[in-house]
Amino acid sequence: MLVLLTSCISVKKNNVPNINDDQLKISSVTKTKIFLDWKFSNSNFMMQKQSIIDNISSTHEKIFSEVINKANCCEIVYEKDEADVVIKGSFNNKTSDAAIVSAFIGGYTFLTIPTWGNYKAEISAEVTKGNLNQSYHIKDSLLGVYWLPLILAMPFYESIFKVEEQMNQNLYKNLLVEMRNDKILR
Repeated sequence: MLVLLTSCISVKKNNVPNINDDQLKISSVTKTKIFLDWKFSNSNFMMQKQSIIDNISSTHEKIFSEVINKANCCEIVYEKDEADVVIKGSFNNKTSDAAIVSAFIGGYTFLTIPTWGNYKAEISAEVTKGNLNQSYHIKDSLLGVYWLPLILAMPFYESIFKVEEQMNQNLYKNLLVEMRNDKILR
């Protein structure tokens, strides 16, 4: 496992703008009350166990909640009737089945044969504010390359897990900025 973590580089495709925390701030006296209904789906046949899906759904709702808190614009409520805005969303990650074959080859050869995997993440959200309904669809991807000689590049690159986490947070930041631009958030 250590060899896998230290023999990988990852590159974000940056299909959406990188939003920093200052761009995320919304100055408002009154905070918008938001109700979140978040789900996770995965195209990988190995991740279909419901307990895993529920755990990841909870994790992504937490990530989105953290982004909302950084924006300082909204208050998350836990009753739909109390909310000004209802967000029903899903986070979907897609990996190709070919990536599983590639991972098997890499593992079997102790990464002496280079392998790679493409990770695609998508957010879909249906947002309701009063009579206004708005749909959002935001996606990005990254490429992970695994090869034993990349252990020398490790000090100069962040781990694939860190890059994936940053990419996922950026997707949620983009969702919030788009909602602000559409005047859904005060």
